[in-house]
Amino acid sequence: MRSSRRIPGIIGGAGPAATAQLYLDIVSRCRQAGLARRPPILIASLDIDLAVEARLLREGFGIEDYWDPLLAAARSLTAAGADFLAIPCNTLHVMLPELQQAVATPVLSIVDAVAREVDRVGCETVGLLSTSTTAGAGLYENGLQQRGIAVVGIPADLQAALDQRIEAELERPNGGGTGGLDARIMDYFASRGAGAVIAGCTELKAMMSGWQIRLPVIDSLDALGAAVAQDMIAGGDQTAARATRP
Repeated sequence: MRSSRRIPGIIGGAGPAATAQLYLDIVSRCRQAGLARRPPILIASLDIDLAVEARLLREGFGIEDYWDPLLAAARSLTAAGADFLAIPCNTLHVMLPELQQAVATPVLSIVDAVAREVDRVGCETVGLLSTSTTAGAGLYENGLQQRGIAVVGIPADLQAALDQRIEAELERPNGGGTGGLDARIMDYFASRGAGAVIAGCTELKAMMSGWQIRLPVIDSLDALGAAVAQDMIAGGDQTAARATRP
């Protein structure tokens, strides 16, 4: 018998650790909300070549190679009965407008979920940590500037170092130190007047666990988990209007 709860379909695998963390977060949030049953959750892991993944992280191009696996996963989740979709990967949100046009099932925007958290924190300037692809696409700038929030990126040398750490995290979660990267980034954000930091890559949650952070952190994976659980529990208010921006 089909559950009375709205069923999320998670397009996972980019990367696997973030997918697993999102699943566990949704289960925990539903339990905290007092639900008496385990929530129904569907997951489709992207069938993507590891060389394609490495090229996107190291060189910042090749995201178009994700389109066919992304579309296949979305369609399989729709066919399996998902009421809405969620993608625990910021970078893939570059293709969110095209994906929403290609499938009838609503897709939650991780950027919109983060924007709601920024509104809650109430700061005018935020620092952004993400992959170079996400940063280059202007996802968060587009999503936050219209809300009156300024977004500060990091210089090219720090971005290159961060990309390397994100790639290492994909391969070996919690697999190495930061080499002072955290201090350099936080000093840069402080010098630009940032009042909070957006962790705009879902691999950053685990990676930043040992960082010395002097500013509030708005984690995109946590924000997405909250949005998914709210949609399941509230019955669709979050996805009543489909995503109109990445």
